[in-house]
Amino acid sequence: MGGDASAPPRRRSRKKVDQVNLGAISVPGIPSKVDPCWIYRTTTLQGVNPAALAKVSVGEELTVTTIIKRKIRSVVCSIPETGDIVGAITFTNIALLIDCIDKGSQYTANVDSVNGGRCDVTVQRQRS
Repeated sequence: MGGDASAPPRRRSRKKVDQVNLGAISVPGIPSKVDPCWIYRTTTLQGVNPAALAKVSVGEELTVTTIIKRKIRSVVCSIPETGDIVGAITFTNIALLIDCIDKGSQYTANVDSVNGGRCDVTVQRQRS
């Protein structure tokens, strides 16, 4: 058996797959030239307004915008017809979402569930 017995066994190298961070989600196999503003993320709204939440139903589409309150910039979901803020979006790399909104991307949040004071939504960019 040819080979040096003292040499460590050779490991097979695995082919690396490109990964792109898409607003706190990483998708294997997506080429790095993908638009970083393509964001699709499920999250639970924070700081929920109970009065506005009472007007929301599962399947409803909320508007996603930024606001500044007490010098802090936040991303919020609101009811399109009334403008009532339902709650705030918070997740890893929220700064990317804010930057994309600033650059003109528009997002919606589909209401996935409402349970008591909890509201789960899926945030995604609107198709042009």
